[in-house]
Formats: sequence, C-alpha cells, structure tokens
Amino acid sequence: MMPRVHLHEVSTEDVARVARWLEDDEVCSRWLGTLESGEPMHLDYLPREMMGAPAEKWKKVFHDPHRRILSLYTAEGEHIGEAHLALQDFLGWAELAFFIGRKDLCRQGYGTASLYNLLDLVFNGLCLRRAWANVPVFNEPGLKLLKRAGFVREGRLRQSWPRGGRYYDSFIMGLLAAEFRTPQMWEEEAAVAISEWGYWGW
Repeated sequence: MMPRVHLHEVSTEDVARVARWLEDDEVCSRWLGTLESGEPMHLDYLPREMMGAPAEKWKKVFHDPHRRILSLYTAEGEHIGEAHLALQDFLGWAELAFFIGRKDLCRQGYGTASLYNLLDLVFNGLCLRRAWANVPVFNEPGLKLLKRAGFVREGRLRQSWPRGGRYYDSFIMGLLAAEFRTPQMWEEEAAVAISEWGYWGW
C-alpha cells in the first residue's frame, strides 16, 4: 500500500535538515550534485545561507507567488524531503521537482506518494493543465517513476545537466491534466509492482 505523504510549509528546522541531507554524497548525487566549488546544489535557494536569513529574504524565497517550495512529511509527522513547483499560471503549466532526503526510506514508495501529492496540487488544487519535469538521463529511477505516472517524453536537452565535471543530456517529461490517474489506479499498479519486484517507488 502506498504510504501517505503530506505537503507542508517550509520551516527553519526543515531547511537545516535539507542542508544536512545534502552533505551526504549519495543523497546529493541523487538530487542535483555539486557546484564546481564542491558545495551541494539546490533549487531556488542555498540551505546554509537561508538558515540565518532575515524575514524579508525568507518571505521572498518561500512565499513567491510564482514558485512553491514545500516540505514533504510522512503521516507520522516526519520530515523526509522537499518539493519545488515553478508556476507559469498564464500558460497553465507547472514544472515540478522533488527529492527524498531520508536514505532509509528509499524504495519504500515515498517518492511515488510525493509525486501523486504534487500532481494532485497542480491539477486539482491549482487547476493547471500541464505538469512537466526536466530529468537527467542518468536518473533512471526518476524517469521510471514519471513513466509509471503517465508522463510522456516530450524532448531532449543536450548537455544540460552537470555531474562530476561533465554535462549530460536530460529529458523533458510532460503530463496533461486529462492524463492524471486516480490514487486507486496507483494502488493497483503498486500491488503489481510489489508482487513482481518486491518494492514500489524510490
């Protein structure tokens, strides 16, 4: 059965945990990797800088009407990751990205549950018509997860993703509101995947 994941407003404690998670090479490499300086990359803000940021800067980052940054929590109230939505309301689009920072929860369905919650927000909460993601070719678990959710490969960006001193291509994956599947359909697929492979999600 798919675990429950909830979307929460980001707290200072959440940012501190994100900073600690990204210090782990395995977690960092599964997310965005590092800058040339060796500092972990992150979307929209640098966690270490935000930990002591004034209220005005915090509001600018976490209360931008064109961008949603949300913490991922389990039903038991544990912080496990972070999600980002870049909104293009006039086009009805949202670019999404997220990561699970808790290594011990990988391959237990939390990635799947997080993706469903984000898509529910995009299509049912914000009433947008299209969600998309930019995924590097080496992120095979992420690509498989999106494909299972119904995303379609719409294009390829050449040498768009830095990793280990090299640049890799990435795929643009898209999903329309009319293609969004219900939680019941996800549960049925999860049962099949668990019976065949022994786990669901990443």
